[in-house]
Amino acid sequence: MKSKAIMISAAVVLLCAAVVIGASFALFSQQTAVETYLSAGRLSANLVRTDLKGQFVDGNGILGAETTVDEDVDLSDTDNTTNAAFAFGSNSSVIYNVPGVWEEAFFRLTNSGNVAFDSTLAFSFVDNAPSADTPESRLADKLVVTVSDNLGSVLKTGSLTEVVNGGAITLNTRQLAGGSFVFRIKIELPYESGSADDGTGETIMNANLRFTFTVTATQTVEEGAISD
Repeated sequence: MKSKAIMISAAVVLLCAAVVIGASFALFSQQTAVETYLSAGRLSANLVRTDLKGQFVDGNGILGAETTVDEDVDLSDTDNTTNAAFAFGSNSSVIYNVPGVWEEAFFRLTNSGNVAFDSTLAFSFVDNAPSADTPESRLADKLVVTVSDNLGSVLKTGSLTEVVNGGAITLNTRQLAGGSFVFRIKIELPYESGSADDGTGETIMNANLRFTFTVTATQTVEEGAISD
């Protein structure tokens, strides 16, 4: 009997120990929930033509004196298809240009989002590059394109063909939210020997050349900020 009583007592002690240990873990248990809010940034660029100056051809084909148009044109408004960077003409209202014509447009690129960006400019032919030894290809070789900053420092110059083949041109880097950058594009058909029909067939007459330029804004990434 004595031995049996001892065994029962031992079992009761072990049970109590188990209860105490279990209660100890419960007293020191804790959970903490932390709410996190993540909002993605917005990269947004706005391009406006602020001024356009040059020597234009009127409806009678006369090359006039240098003039300036200071009306703002929002080129980011894609719903307005009448907005144009230059006044060289369009498919619906063709202005026939002659040697001596030039236009220089001033553009303001604004960071209207909250993400800093770098910007580039690239020229391209609409549809395809003109076929070799055609009035269009000769006109593309004669048109002089000059891209410069607001102070007139040249960023790129060359024939339209060279500028198209040269790829993207760096406009600005690390443009902060709310900041603006002004640049110029000048397109000129110089009056020079061989720019008009000289009777040999090497002419640019009746050339119908279509080209475009694209401004691209890309998020600025500081060196070392992102690693592979």
